[in-house]
Amino acid sequence: MNTTDTLRRIRALLAGSLVGVLLSTSSVGVVTATGGSYGWTSCNWSWKEAAPDPNIYIRDDGSFPGDVIRDGVLNSFQGRINDAIAEWSSTMANIGLRGRLIRVSSGAQVFLHYQTMDNQPFGITFATTDTGVNNCVIHSTTNRTVRFADIYVSRRDEWFSQGNDRRALWENCPYNGYQPAYTCSKKHDVGSTIAHELGHAIGFIAHPDDIDAHGNAAAVALAECRRVNANGDPLWRATMCPSNLAPGGQAANEYRTERRTLHAWDIESFRQQHSRH
Repeated sequence: MNTTDTLRRIRALLAGSLVGVLLSTSSVGVVTATGGSYGWTSCNWSWKEAAPDPNIYIRDDGSFPGDVIRDGVLNSFQGRINDAIAEWSSTMANIGLRGRLIRVSSGAQVFLHYQTMDNQPFGITFATTDTGVNNCVIHSTTNRTVRFADIYVSRRDEWFSQGNDRRALWENCPYNGYQPAYTCSKKHDVGSTIAHELGHAIGFIAHPDDIDAHGNAAAVALAECRRVNANGDPLWRATMCPSNLAPGGQAANEYRTERRTLHAWDIESFRQQHSRH
């Protein structure tokens, strides 16, 4: 890491506003609630039609584990980073944004790091905005421009990092007839965590349980993340809803991968974010 990167990271940690923490994964369903039940915030990038370069550039710092073959299957952190970038970029295209998330080897605005974190079991994201610290307010129409962001994924031995074609098999671990030793020793999905933290890094949906600190309508958004929709899908499995809302808390996300895929609640929150800024 060069001096510029080091200074940038220090600046992000000292001056950046905390955007989010925890796991990610999702389910399918139609969200019928409106208005304050969605998770849009005041933080935003420059995804405007007039922006000379509306893309957001992303890179990792080389700290993630390399690809390995275990139980005869590829296990890839890099693949899960690429999947999360593709998931958000597809949503950007579907709601009509000109910009995309693009992975590069230098010159990025979003940086991913893999390191030991004592107080964060899954991940955490810091963003530096144009107005300083702690200014990503839920349900605000004030526009605050994000300048860059740092995503930290916790270094741990329990990450599941296989591809989407292995999700259903892994979710059957370890008691439903699928018991390969290495694969079933992994309890939490790194692809879900990266998708969740990337949502924070691109500037929207601070956790609904963070709303109280900003004096906003916490009860409404928390109720939405706890709600079960008409299809019986629990919305706490939406990518950007906090996993600790699940019955049983974070442990309910063991052997779960839904949050790799954006839920209708996530997509509508994203749409509202950009319709208000």
